[in-house]
Amino acid sequence: MRSKTRARSFFRKASRIARLGSLVAWVAMLSGCAGSHADGGRPSDNSIAAASSAPSPIFAYVDTEGKGEAEIGTSIIAFKMNDVTDKLARTQVVPFHSPYEPGALVINRSGTFAYVVNLNSDKLSAYSIDAASGKLTLLPGAPAAGKGLEAVGVAPSGGFVYAADNFAGRDHVYGFRVDPKSGSMSAIPGSPFLAENGPVDVEVDPMGRFVYVVNQGSANVSGYAIASKTGALRDVPGSPPTAGNTPWSIGFDPKGNYAFVIGNDGVFIFAIDPASGALALKPNSPIAAKYQPVSIRFDSSGSHAFVVERKLGIATFSFDEKTGTLTRLGEIGPAKGTDFTCLSVVGLHVFVVSTSSATGASNVSTYTEDPETGTLSPVAASTVAAGDNASCVIAVERMPSL
Repeated sequence: MRSKTRARSFFRKASRIARLGSLVAWVAMLSGCAGSHADGGRPSDNSIAAASSAPSPIFAYVDTEGKGEAEIGTSIIAFKMNDVTDKLARTQVVPFHSPYEPGALVINRSGTFAYVVNLNSDKLSAYSIDAASGKLTLLPGAPAAGKGLEAVGVAPSGGFVYAADNFAGRDHVYGFRVDPKSGSMSAIPGSPFLAENGPVDVEVDPMGRFVYVVNQGSANVSGYAIASKTGALRDVPGSPPTAGNTPWSIGFDPKGNYAFVIGNDGVFIFAIDPASGALALKPNSPIAAKYQPVSIRFDSSGSHAFVVERKLGIATFSFDEKTGTLTRLGEIGPAKGTDFTCLSVVGLHVFVVSTSSATGASNVSTYTEDPETGTLSPVAASTVAAGDNASCVIAVERMPSL
């Protein structure tokens, strides 16, 4: 008997989305320094990447649930994007063996380390990322982080990692300081920190000031201010704001002015107080979605947002940073009988996971964005197999070594 039953459904997948929202701020910073880039947002010769003679590689990682009750094939699958064709090629499969399996997965902004929640375990694993191939190597000494680990987030600096457990009402947020050279983790003073009921997503805002936790059990969002030197957390003032029925995930605009909470009722938009981190619900929230929204990500400029809707596909919105308003522009629909569960954005590239509702076979597809209109165009022959019952795709552009 497994220690924690996992319902095989879209909703459980959505609760394990491992988002790399902080990456958007890194790409936006590069864009601000070097202007717009037709090659997918990669830096020009005048940017930090001038120290490298080759383009910065883009890697993508998919965590899968496997097939059947035995969850055969449960793994993390690594891909590398071709610099010329933009196609993904599989480079590695990291197997997990029952009763353990990958849940949430995050990667630090520089693309040097990955952190993985082990479902049915109290361990938070760390992996180093090979600079050339993107292959993962497990680091020794995974720290304990409570029973029923469910979600993990990483600070934009890469210096702190936060994980939440969801077990029998004893819910906490665990904080770890990261060694920048080895990637190893040590507990932050005061950790673990009390959480609300049923956390399913943990994210750090793009500026590295606050941690936000989506609590499905209490249908609200907890906020914590980060002590810059120690990484310790203290509660954001005020009661955690409600976020409708069954909230799943949270995302941010690149400047960290707004938080967007996704749930069954649509997209809730909150203004972030830059001093305290308090969330204030914007008028006209929530924005209704057409069919079961699960996650949101922004392009590097912050002009457009992409929302995954389970059966419908990817919806594109324009974004007004002055008001926080999202305006729906259109959508790309999946093939019939396909569920979309997660997407990741790097520069002008959008990577999307989809799964056959009949067979459980998953794919990752690559799109390029028109930065003026937000329109997504599929990269030719870019859809690649990604195991069975994939939960999410996380993509990162490896920061060049200086």
